[in-house]
Amino acid sequence: MTGGHPSDQERAEYDAWVDAELEQRLREVDDPATKWIPHEQVVAETRALIDRIAEACARKPRQ
Repeated sequence: MTGGHPSDQERAEYDAWVDAELEQRLREVDDPATKWIPHEQVVAETRALIDRIAEACARKPRQ
């Protein structure tokens, strides 16, 4: 990267990567074997993880 801006090659590589990722995700969406997790479950599990981390940080003495 020059001057903080990506080069044409870097942009092309990134675009190719994004295209490949999107194609893979679309294949997963159409695959009947794909396991779907309800949004509410993901939110609850994430909230529990955040709470556990916050509790562990609160218990850790500050230096």
